[in-house]
Amino acid sequence: DCTAADVYVGDTMGELPAFYAGVDVAFVGGSLVPVGGHNVLEPAALGVPVVVGPHTFNFAEITRMLIEKGAAVRVRNGAQLSSALIELAAQPRRRSQMGQAALTLVTENRGALARTLKLVEEAAATRARS
Repeated sequence: DCTAADVYVGDTMGELPAFYAGVDVAFVGGSLVPVGGHNVLEPAALGVPVVVGPHTFNFAEITRMLIEKGAAVRVRNGAQLSSALIELAAQPRRRSQMGQAALTLVTENRGALARTLKLVEEAAATRARS
């Protein structure tokens, strides 16, 4: 039962959205070490503020966008992670603003797959006519 936990470390596939839905802020792992970071879209799509480390090359573009929009913060190491989480825990208004910024960014960028497929189809049709 994690309902009374201050910190919960998830290490299972497919269950993160349920955990993200119940948290105030999410540190997205795999980003403090050169692993490349995990999916920042999962918490962002639920309006959860995101904290990441310096290594986010697996999700570089969306991480950059979240940071630029104020929906995420980047830390350099474990000490900064601790400070950032303590700071965010004490600032519900900031967390709310970050969460709303995350939701807005995700909503504004929905449909990327459909747009990409349309471009591919148009390019294929153009090539077929050539």
